[in-house]
Amino acid sequence: MVDLSGIASGSASSSGDSSKTTEKKRTELGQGDFLKLMTTQLKNQDPMSPMDNKDFMAQMAQFTSASGIQDLNSSFKSFAQSMQKDQALRASSLVGHDVVVDSDSGRLPQDGTLDGTVTVPQAVDNLTVTIVDAAGQTVRKLDLGGQPAGQASFSWNGLNGDGQAMPSGTYKIAAQTSVNGSPVSLKTQAQARVNSISMSGAGESPRLNLEGLGQLSLSAVRQVK
Repeated sequence: MVDLSGIASGSASSSGDSSKTTEKKRTELGQGDFLKLMTTQLKNQDPMSPMDNKDFMAQMAQFTSASGIQDLNSSFKSFAQSMQKDQALRASSLVGHDVVVDSDSGRLPQDGTLDGTVTVPQAVDNLTVTIVDAAGQTVRKLDLGGQPAGQASFSWNGLNGDGQAMPSGTYKIAAQTSVNGSPVSLKTQAQARVNSISMSGAGESPRLNLEGLGQLSLSAVRQVK
């Protein structure tokens, strides 16, 4: 039996000085090269000890598997590139719009409101949103009362508990309720303006540059206003 690996290595060494373009073409002709190798092996096998059918089929299956994996990898790569282009297109269309994103911070604009939502997994009798400044001081508590399961909206007008206007900027937000007498923290989302987008590495979602919140992944968007 002729050793296929020996023939294959000889073929590779003879093309050692070839350009990358030639190597690419030879890769694309892999099936034809394999058939030539198999034909050579059949011609040069020992008539007194021919190749076993099992060996022949095993080599065929091995090549088919390798070829199939290459085709599959190529298909996945094309699909990933297509998805990334689609995500980039969707992200670019958000520039200049307000979005609601998963966040424990929100921005209070000048003469505006800090808006957001709270994820309520089940109906609750009471829901409170606490606004905290950069120094860690609580400036306002919003009592939203009883809420059904779903997204509960809130809006802070920028006034503290004494009715004084707070400066514009980024504030921490926290939502809390009670279940069977025990306090439970809930997930919050904040509304922010998309200023621009940044492209990430291969296979990663574009990053949104949000006013006052910095960069967040496109996957963090829960609603577009």
